[in-house]
Amino acid sequence: QPQLEEMKSQLTRHQQFEEALYKENVKLKANVKSLQEQLVNCTQEMVNMEMVKQLELEIVKLKEEMGRKNIELAGLKVDLERGELQYKKKCEVLQGELDYELQQNV
Repeated sequence: QPQLEEMKSQLTRHQQFEEALYKENVKLKANVKSLQEQLVNCTQEMVNMEMVKQLELEIVKLKEEMGRKNIELAGLKVDLERGELQYKKKCEVLQGELDYELQQNV
């Protein structure tokens, strides 16, 4: 009889220990899952940070190209204005010649 009581007591302790292990296992699994999710989030953040760096580099390149294009455009505007001035002068000369010819033929 005492042996039976001892065995029951051992069985109860084993069941309690098994239940405690099960609960600890559930907690550990939840922790592992949480850490895995955090790892995925961190990895995604790192990917996002890398994408931001690449986009920032692209922006710098585009700004440099835009600066070059603006310089080129300014040069073209100067050439256009110079051409317009030459055209006006030529028109004035031709108008003067036309006026002179008209006066001579009157």
